[in-house]
Amino acid sequence: MKIRITKWVYTIGLIIIGLGGPVQTALAHGEKALEPFIRMRTIQWYDVAWSKQQFKVNEEVTVSGRFHVAEDWPVSVPKPDAAFLNVSTPGPVLIRTERWLNGKPWVNSVALQPGGDYEFKIVLKGRLPGRYHIHPFFNLKDAVSMAP
Repeated sequence: MKIRITKWVYTIGLIIIGLGGPVQTALAHGEKALEPFIRMRTIQWYDVAWSKQQFKVNEEVTVSGRFHVAEDWPVSVPKPDAAFLNVSTPGPVLIRTERWLNGKPWVNSVALQPGGDYEFKIVLKGRLPGRYHIHPFFNLKDAVSMAP
């Protein structure tokens, strides 16, 4: 009887381990966790493109695109008077070397105008080779990050 119970325990354990094998890890990291009114009524990103999907150490990666600042900015979110464009990465895998806004070099925060359309380009260099989930986002003074 004891041997039968032991065999059942081993069998169930192997089944559980076997089911856990083909499960893949999530590649995204929470941008959908923002409330819908923040994602939809603040900054709308479009035409975002990456120059490469994989990179090596010191290889350049360019992230470019456009964004629109909503005219009806939510009252509960601080105005974009001090906005800082950044890139979200899973750790220190890239370093930012250049940042452009509407064709001009840009190093500091900027006041975004509600209703404004902007074009951006960020040049990064690889620190840890590989393929990573990256995207641009804005840090706003006294508010959360605005991710696409």
